[in-house]
Amino acid sequence: MIIRNPMKQKYLYTLLTCCLGFWLCLDSVIYAQPPESSANLEPRGVKFETPLRYRWHVGAQIMGGPTGRSKELFVSIPVPTDWPEQRVVLVEQKVDPQFQKADFRVIDQGVTQFVAVLPTANRNQTYEISLIYEVEVSPMSGPSDESHYKISKKALPKQVRPYLADSPEINWKNRKLTNEVKEIVSSKETDWEKLRAVFDWIRTNVEQTNDEPTNAVDCFLNRKGSPEDVTALFIACCRHLKVPARMVWVEGTVWAEFYLVDDRDQGHWFPANVVGLAEFGSISEPRVIQQKGDSIRVPEKEQPQYFVSEFVAGKGSDPPRIKFIQELLPVK
Repeated sequence: MIIRNPMKQKYLYTLLTCCLGFWLCLDSVIYAQPPESSANLEPRGVKFETPLRYRWHVGAQIMGGPTGRSKELFVSIPVPTDWPEQRVVLVEQKVDPQFQKADFRVIDQGVTQFVAVLPTANRNQTYEISLIYEVEVSPMSGPSDESHYKISKKALPKQVRPYLADSPEINWKNRKLTNEVKEIVSSKETDWEKLRAVFDWIRTNVEQTNDEPTNAVDCFLNRKGSPEDVTALFIACCRHLKVPARMVWVEGTVWAEFYLVDDRDQGHWFPANVVGLAEFGSISEPRVIQQKGDSIRVPEKEQPQYFVSEFVAGKGSDPPRIKFIQELLPVK
């Protein structure tokens, strides 16, 4: 377009000059802003370290009885599965061909089982299921700044809500227990400090024993309990404080996980090893994770299960002999 009027040319030139000046000024303001601090860019939650490798063997050996009068045997075996800190690969599977409907299934809270049906267990004959996994589990280091983390004031995700409810062995509704928790956390400012205070109190005041597991309240009242009970007591205290928490069942022991949100309202699970080596927010010696949770619905059971173990059911007057397998193998 050619503008022949000198006044219009002058006006257009002035307008373009002003626009260009404004853009350059705005551009300098934008780029002159200091970059976001490295603290704000830091990933939240636990940090995963170089994983450790394991070989985990699970299975079952079933031998028919002397008369062979057992039929329609349903077998379920819990197997490891992936978690943020764990990766599993099935490297060997041996299932005798007599088994039918052999497959994996995922039930409540991510627990995975291998299930199969043996139509008939013949007299004195052995049938085998053998599954070998390669498992990598990462050590976890805690956050560098715990002040970022707090109890969520918003509605929790659907998959997290069950970990505020009672479970078969975890109940915090006891006046002495709730009063004690109130006293423990009364002088603490941050939510992280409150949970750490509860953790330290249990470590100091509750004795770990080899007794049969009971429940969290009995453990508190008696000031002693099995590793499961001591861990359950910490979880019960967390739930009383409106912090989701759950059992983590690992090879040879248990620990807990608790759930907090960060300053971006993103949720994170943190480990707490209440028994053995005291670790809060971190795990330096990870083990094979068998399952997580403590009130798990299983199709063959009427009541929620504290821990999902192996299971066999069938018909007949001559029950078979059964040996279940859970063991670590040498890493190749």
